[in-house]
Amino acid sequence: MLAGAPLFASQPTLAANPAATRQLRLGMPQLAFSGLSESWLLMDCGHQHWALLATRLGRPVEDLADSLGNPIYASFVSHHVSGALHEYPAGTPVQITSSLHQLSGKRFCSVHILEGPDNRQVRVEMISIFLRRGRPNCNETLVSCGASFAGLPAGKPVLNLEHLDRLIRGGSWSVHRGFQNAAPEIALGELIYSPVPSTDFNAAQLLYFARYHEVVDRAEWELLTERDPRNATTERQVHYFANIDPGDRVVARLVSHHSTAPGRFAHHFRLLRQSDGRLMAEMFTWKSASPEQEDLRS
Repeated sequence: MLAGAPLFASQPTLAANPAATRQLRLGMPQLAFSGLSESWLLMDCGHQHWALLATRLGRPVEDLADSLGNPIYASFVSHHVSGALHEYPAGTPVQITSSLHQLSGKRFCSVHILEGPDNRQVRVEMISIFLRRGRPNCNETLVSCGASFAGLPAGKPVLNLEHLDRLIRGGSWSVHRGFQNAAPEIALGELIYSPVPSTDFNAAQLLYFARYHEVVDRAEWELLTERDPRNATTERQVHYFANIDPGDRVVARLVSHHSTAPGRFAHHFRLLRQSDGRLMAEMFTWKSASPEQEDLRS
């Protein structure tokens, strides 16, 4: 945080916890090879998070600025997807219920429940804070804007993601669901990816949060032996630490990989900024080629 700058130009008036419910029939934009598109799901839930945050603050999120007029971005620090994404054919009717809650003076979370036929559910939890650039046009200088909102409304949810994110972000964790935070780190493999501005960056000229897992999926396909195109996510936890400027590259480093049950596997990747080795994300993923495996836990 840079001294003197991180205050909103005018303090927003907070509304009650907003929520929204939508129905839709899944089509090609929402679907992938083996079922529900994880990329679409994150983009849609991310958009709903920002829309509900705008309702909560009483102004468009894109209009937020600090006292010096610097743009402030509602940026995700973590998200958690749970529930098998398998076998949602085109035309499947689903309902998505979204709600926004304030976790602290600076953190907001949203919970999204996608419910399909036979009460099948996919749950997405997302946590955001407010960031700004320390230097214009430099994504390597993103810092907390320091804005704080008093008066937590009733109904704050209990999220495992909130505790987990603070633990992973602190770096002091030793074991997490079969993954070890070993030092020194031994890479089991790496893939280097060059983000493309026209497809990987958003309108704020930041590497879009919904592209991080796609880099890991590319690395998984190249590095692991489980190359079954039917593999779909049954759970994913992502913790974001840094962004990247156009022209830089991302190193996807495989830290750990193991089988959790027949036909089911899990892996831990770290994304690093190639130019300086800065940690960009910690990513824990569980996948399966069969929806019948979704209730198994490692």
